[in-house]
Amino acid sequence: MFYGEYQHILDVKNRIIIPAKFRAGLSDAFIITKGGWGSYLTIYTMEEWRSLEARIKQLPQSDESVRMFARIVFGGACECVPDTQGRVLIPSALKAYAGIVKDVITVGVSGKIEVWSKENYENQMEKGLMDDAVSARMSEFGI
Repeated sequence: MFYGEYQHILDVKNRIIIPAKFRAGLSDAFIITKGGWGSYLTIYTMEEWRSLEARIKQLPQSDESVRMFARIVFGGACECVPDTQGRVLIPSALKAYAGIVKDVITVGVSGKIEVWSKENYENQMEKGLMDDAVSARMSEFGI
């Protein structure tokens, strides 16, 4: 499981460092792809990736929303293997999608890791903290 928030800087070769606490929960290879609900990237363990893939395959492929979501998530996916220092290359298309220029925030979200540009993350968190709809929705779930 992944927890915590870490700040990094994209290096000149478009690599980020995966925090050591996160690397411990990842195998030698993992998947990085577009976040399906916003301008961020998601890192999945191979186990979580296979589970997501199986769930999406079970959805009605005649539904345009399902097809669009699959295009976003699978079309942007790439398998990553960190180097000995825990760095991974962020492909240009994924970097552009997430708006990553220099400052990066990685966030552990239980079974996956989100990778954000610092600016997008701070904007999202500010918006979310002020959004009564988020509180109301969580109350509906009993949280």
